Amino acid sequence: MTYQAGEEKKGIPMWALVAAGVALIAFLVWWGVKNFGPQNPPLTAENVAVDRMLDEMAKKSGGDFSKLTPEEQEKVRKATGPYAGMVIANTARAKGYAK
Repeated sequence: MTYQAGEEKKGIPMWALVAAGVALIAFLVWWGVKNFGPQNPPLTAENVAVDRMLDEMAKKSGGDFSKLTPEEQEKVRKATGPYAGMVIANTARAKGYAK
């Protein structure tokens, strides 16, 4: 297509430039948070030991907190607080130990 003298070329609309700029900024923010944002803390020996203990208790009880001995229940409560029964049930369900 050729243009005649005095004829204007149509440019890119302003809304398209603004939309592209907003999309670029949103992408850069997402990328920055994903790569440089908060990270999960590293596992410690204590975290691993608690996880293994909860897994063992969930397997032993089949997800039923009342089947654990009082000492085991207290051990689980110390690690999980007031959600001990729910943690054991969810762990057993997630690992396939639930009966």
